[in-house]
Amino acid sequence: MISSVIRPKRRIFLHFTTTTYRSKSFRQSERNQFPFYTSFIRQANSMADGKIVVVGERNIVSSDKDKYKKLVLEGSIGDDGSCHSEAKTKREERNKEFSWSARKKLKKAQQSDQKPFIKNFRNDKRLEKTDACNAGSYACKKMQEKFGITVEEVQNKVDPEKEKAPKRKVSLLIAFLGTHYTGMQMNIDQRTIQAELELALWKGGLISNANFGHPGKYSWSNSARTDKGVHSCAQVCSAKILMPTDDTDIIRNLINAQLPNDIRILDVLRTPKSFCAKTARDEVRYQYMVPSFLLATKSLVKSILKKHDCLPIPSNTTLPPISDEKVSHLQKEFVSYRASPKEISKFSEALGSFVGTHNFHNYTSGKKAEDPSSVRYMKECKVLPAIEDKYGMEWIPTTILGQSFLLHQIRKMIFKATEVICNDTSMTTMKDSFTVAPMRISVVPPHGLFLDMSYYSGHNKRNKSNTPLDWHSNDTEAVQRWRKFKEQHVMTHLMDEENSQGNFIRYLYSREYNIEHPSFPQNSGNEQQKGNNSKE
Repeated sequence: MISSVIRPKRRIFLHFTTTTYRSKSFRQSERNQFPFYTSFIRQANSMADGKIVVVGERNIVSSDKDKYKKLVLEGSIGDDGSCHSEAKTKREERNKEFSWSARKKLKKAQQSDQKPFIKNFRNDKRLEKTDACNAGSYACKKMQEKFGITVEEVQNKVDPEKEKAPKRKVSLLIAFLGTHYTGMQMNIDQRTIQAELELALWKGGLISNANFGHPGKYSWSNSARTDKGVHSCAQVCSAKILMPTDDTDIIRNLINAQLPNDIRILDVLRTPKSFCAKTARDEVRYQYMVPSFLLATKSLVKSILKKHDCLPIPSNTTLPPISDEKVSHLQKEFVSYRASPKEISKFSEALGSFVGTHNFHNYTSGKKAEDPSSVRYMKECKVLPAIEDKYGMEWIPTTILGQSFLLHQIRKMIFKATEVICNDTSMTTMKDSFTVAPMRISVVPPHGLFLDMSYYSGHNKRNKSNTPLDWHSNDTEAVQRWRKFKEQHVMTHLMDEENSQGNFIRYLYSREYNIEHPSFPQNSGNEQQKGNNSKE
């Protein structure tokens, strides 16, 4: 049987398998195969509907192990069954029509009419590309006007000699406070961490004017996409920047001089050309600071709320769910609360149930149980010893180490673990949340979450000749800067923010009366929402 479609070209290959014609004579010489050859020519002529006029005889080529046979037939065949000379004339006319000079004339004619030039024989996708900068970059005029950024004044300060400096791929260890930013990645009409970093690199002369506003041109990549208000101590980004000097400490100080005080570059390391901060990262560790009063039983919380007349308000009112004055009174009540060893032990057990591979479709938004991307692997979930801040409030630090995370996954995990303690329910509810059945799981405030550490173990093993990306095992200067920023900036900022704003007190009130707060939506895990399921 002929298995390939016959095309009206000068050379035609007819493929057929040995299973159709299995016989001893087929494995012998070409002379014994001639009857089969003749039958295939007859069949080829019948399938081509008379378009094959002359067929020349060629040898029969055998493949390895006699799995299939290839017949090579060559003859004077035109596109419409005509002779070789007529077909050659038609091909020459067609080539003249699409020759270089003809295409050039056509392009000039179309440009005069101000129409995009598209070749007749294929669509040129390069014409679809534009030189417009990223709408979330400060190179965009709308962003400059909205946030008061004056880019024109900086262009004269950039040393033109730095444009001639060699470009090198580097990794940046970045720490920041995300309170005044709407996440890591560039976003239209929003102030983001990436936009601030790009502006600092451009002001420092580490990226050229042509690349400013085009992250793809300097191979920008970040290891994680943090949400609005989430902090970070070890965000890793990779970029190809101009290197006026080989001293990475000078490069680090040059960038920090152009950054705001809540964003710091902790380390700069040279990496291979193929390094990508997003794909090379193996694991990431997040830390969430839990106030001890979140583990209090609901009966105790309800009695304290009623004591200060914190009752649910009508849904049709425009007033805030709870006033600042009542928040201040509730803070004085809950600041002295201390979680018992039994509560902390049960909280640790509930958090440990997330370790392993599970289906986290109930712990994110817009994903169904049958979606393979809902399955994630958690390597470690543990509770650290409790600490007390300068205001007298007790905090319980928790760390979660995993390969990757879904949108709002960590905040929903903390909510589910604390719900087991405050409701005094069994641990079976934790296992039920991993089943295909939908379950309503809320989120805790983002103010206690921050990215603690990024791991690149696989990259370090594959590139032993380069400087390892290791900021957790050795006590280097970069590790000391990381520890200092974590203790003196991130954790202190979280405690000061809670004392001044009472975000967890407001959350406790909304959780008790099941009120949907703008900052803490009470959406279910399987609810379909628009947006990208990015990492925490």
